[in-house]
Amino acid sequence: MYAALRARWCARCRGRGVQPFLRAPALSEERDALGSVERACVLDEFADVQIYLLELADRSGVGMVATVRAKMVKNAVEYSAG
Repeated sequence: MYAALRARWCARCRGRGVQPFLRAPALSEERDALGSVERACVLDEFADVQIYLLELADRSGVGMVATVRAKMVKNAVEYSAG
């Protein structure tokens, strides 16, 4: 999945001189170094992913609010400090 996101990013932003920033673990440093053009590309990508996800959920009959809430409960139990 990461390779597909990186390829899509590169295809859309290469012409603008924008480099992918989705490399761990330096994410926060790279985020802080984003210029306005890079930030605009990042925001566009987030919006595209969200649009795709909501369309997929809608067509699948999935209620995203309930699904996210249920997953947050699962995560809280699975990753609790106890």
